[in-house]
Amino acid sequence: MALDVLPNDVRASVKATELDYRPGFANNPTLTRLSGSRKWVGFDLWGIEYGWTLPPCCLLDELQKRLHWASQTLGDELEAITARLSWEWLPNNALLGSVNELNLYGLSRLIRAPSVSPQTLFTEWLEAYALRPASSITARN
Repeated sequence: MALDVLPNDVRASVKATELDYRPGFANNPTLTRLSGSRKWVGFDLWGIEYGWTLPPCCLLDELQKRLHWASQTLGDELEAITARLSWEWLPNNALLGSVNELNLYGLSRLIRAPSVSPQTLFTEWLEAYALRPASSITARN
């Protein structure tokens, strides 16, 4: 296989899903067929197939499930997680600064703390931006 001849310092990144990245699509079976290779798994946080960062799109549950699958299935072969933050066809519409930046925050936290709940991640992200979820405001009154 072509990957077998790559130098040790070169990696190939494989999408987390088999087809275009959409929430709910199947995990990419190619990741399991590359036995013995270190793997980088890619996530599309920008939303080419589901909103282009225009409408809010919370992927925290999706990310948690896919990261769990990847870590359980790939084990020590999982070396890195990559994320798409922009798309060159629409250069002035980046993930950073949009409401969907929540997904990048969530991904970075889930890598370090895989069992943290999506609700906790959402609350932490809101608090980091000096916002409070409605339930916190109601609970204090």
